[in-house]
Amino acid sequence: MPHPGKFHNPKPPSSRFSSLLSSVSKSSVLFPLDIRNSLAILPSVQANSKTRKLASARSEIIKALAHPSRVLIADALAGGELCVCEMTELVGADISTVSKHLTIMRQAGLLEAEKRGPNQYYRLCCPCLGDFFRCIDSIQQSKAKSMARCCI
Repeated sequence: MPHPGKFHNPKPPSSRFSSLLSSVSKSSVLFPLDIRNSLAILPSVQANSKTRKLASARSEIIKALAHPSRVLIADALAGGELCVCEMTELVGADISTVSKHLTIMRQAGLLEAEKRGPNQYYRLCCPCLGDFFRCIDSIQQSKAKSMARCCI
């Protein structure tokens, strides 16, 4: 007799795993955590230096956004170009701090700058960054909903 509160399945573990894999392969739905697909892809990903370089390049861009002030700046620039003085007010920091954030973002290829008179104006190089933020907002909303269900 199984221990109370424990799940008891009369099949041995290996046959339970095999039946799970066969049911997944027969399904028309592709599961992202299908073990067989992950294992089949893993060796080629590890051996592919081009994939590693791409991952490294992506992480550099993500790092350039990995500060609340830089996210505020990028979000504001999604609405159009701004002068450094406008971003200073937005971030609530001095011009030196904002300039450092802008330099990091510019070096990552996220921003372009143009000097007009005494002012420096910045704009996003990639207008799709707003879509990226909407995706993040969607993740946050679903995360909050799942946390709410969890804690009820």
